[in-house]
Amino acid sequence: MLVKKIENVKLKIERLKIVVGCWLSVDDIVFKKQEDLTEDAKAYLAKKFPPPPPAATNQDGATKKQISEYNSLVNNYNDMNSTNLRIKKSEVERMEYLYNLMTDEQKKSAANSPKIPLIPAPPLPPSPTKFEKTGKNFKTTRS
Repeated sequence: MLVKKIENVKLKIERLKIVVGCWLSVDDIVFKKQEDLTEDAKAYLAKKFPPPPPAATNQDGATKKQISEYNSLVNNYNDMNSTNLRIKKSEVERMEYLYNLMTDEQKKSAANSPKIPLIPAPPLPPSPTKFEKTGKNFKTTRS
């Protein structure tokens, strides 16, 4: 029984050595200069670490789908009445992003921007209360 456990531990150690050896060889390849690599190492790296995808090209204006999304968001806010208005920050940011993508022609043909009211200022705090002693009683006055 003990012999079997020892053999299992040895087997696990051998497997670990193989894994660590692979990691070490990859690290050795990665940290060498590109000119110093052999053709096999270059092929191995190309297979293991493919080049990044090409950068997205700048599109000229918004797509029709993006314009329809913008129009639906704008119409949604324009149809709400001011007492029942719920403004979501994510939707406002999305509308701004889509509007900035549009060309001048697309902006003219898109729906009018929503009339989102400014956030009202918070109410003023109550003025401090002063207590004045008048005989046996206290009198309160606001500043």
